[in-house]
Amino acid sequence: MSFVPISEEAFRRLGYHPVLSAGQQALYEENRVKYMELFTYVEGLGGRGSRELSLALTALQESLMWANAHVACNDVESYHGPEVP
Repeated sequence: MSFVPISEEAFRRLGYHPVLSAGQQALYEENRVKYMELFTYVEGLGGRGSRELSLALTALQESLMWANAHVACNDVESYHGPEVP
């Protein structure tokens, strides 16, 4: 088996990214709380057991995972708010 060099981009996207700072840890926690609030709101819309509700809740779980991956992969330390033109 031959060795294939790993690109920086592959490592950035797929490698392990430990929490580097208290700022990152705080941001993970803040993300979780905000997502839990939205999850609870969507859960309260009614229609329990519907496929649509289940997909909406699953999409929130996936979105949190990607948001936290962004924090980890890009060394984000704090929330900066949306950029307004």
